[in-house]
Amino acid sequence: MTYLNDLTQEVRLVVRNLNEMYVHFGHVSKLMSRMRGTINNMEQNMLMMPIMGEQMAEMGDDTGRMQRDVGYMNSTITTLDHQIGALNANVWDMSMRFRNVNSSVMHIRQDVNQFDRALPWPPSN
Repeated sequence: MTYLNDLTQEVRLVVRNLNEMYVHFGHVSKLMSRMRGTINNMEQNMLMMPIMGEQMAEMGDDTGRMQRDVGYMNSTITTLDHQIGALNANVWDMSMRFRNVNSSVMHIRQDVNQFDRALPWPPSN
């Protein structure tokens, strides 16, 4: 009878260990499922890599074009700056010429006034 008790105890121990193993296998199965989902997501993301690479190349091209355009804009702004400087000098020159014209007109006015004084008034017929 002792033998049968020992055998029963051993079987119960084996069944309990099998139940624990079953629970552990369930956890492992859940973890494997999650890993499978993660791997599927990684695969989907990897499928996007060539598209992302193409988009990055296109963005690089766009950036290069923008840099060239900014260079052209800088050149144009520099040219405009020079032209504005020349325009400013021309306006200054015109201002000086008008000042000289005003001075000449003033002299002519004085001459006309002197000439007018020299003429008899009222004019005789």
